[in-house]
Amino acid sequence: MMLSLIATIAVAQATNARPVKPFTSRKPGIYRISISLPKPSGNVRQQKLIDDVWKWAWAESIKVMNLADQEKKRMPNGFREYMLVITTKRTFYSSRVNSIAVSLGTYTGGAHGLTMFRSWTRGFGSGNYADLTLEDFYSRGANYKQQAAYGILDQLRYNDKATEIQNGKRDFSTADLSTFAVTPVGLEFYFAPYDLGPFSSGSFIVEVPVDKLGVDLRRNLILSN
Repeated sequence: MMLSLIATIAVAQATNARPVKPFTSRKPGIYRISISLPKPSGNVRQQKLIDDVWKWAWAESIKVMNLADQEKKRMPNGFREYMLVITTKRTFYSSRVNSIAVSLGTYTGGAHGLTMFRSWTRGFGSGNYADLTLEDFYSRGANYKQQAAYGILDQLRYNDKATEIQNGKRDFSTADLSTFAVTPVGLEFYFAPYDLGPFSSGSFIVEVPVDKLGVDLRRNLILSN
């Protein structure tokens, strides 16, 4: 199975393609992998973004496969099957901006699995088509972190599970705000378990509409196709 799996990926990488259907691989008792991707796009820039997400997802899969094989050999009797489930969502695509959000469900030992997030946003922020950060969605020199944080706090102020917010958290670092995606109505921010509350609170996906993201938001990047 592993040889055929590697051959499939080698062909996919060599042709800059990725699986049309969800990709799965399982080595019973050692690992279980699943990757789903957005549907193919006829737009060259959108397709390049999907292909880059696929290459990243495959690299993550290899890490889990290798780690699982190593840990199974190290403790054959106490090992529990590792898992990686990567789910992608194309949240926004226009002539100016393309955005994909990714959730990773993982189990690599311990009491429970974890949910993590990644996101890719590319567009014409300042001329050339390139990766965009949150700062690119605001006017130059704006206090973008404060304005974005205000919008997030407004969405979470009545959410009892967001105990960090209820206990007074008001500031968000650059890292806190780095995982976001564009949506048709605004920006969506992703927070893993423990980021805004205890593990039992789970993860948080916070969509903030443009009218809550501050006066310096470059709305034309989101609302103008």
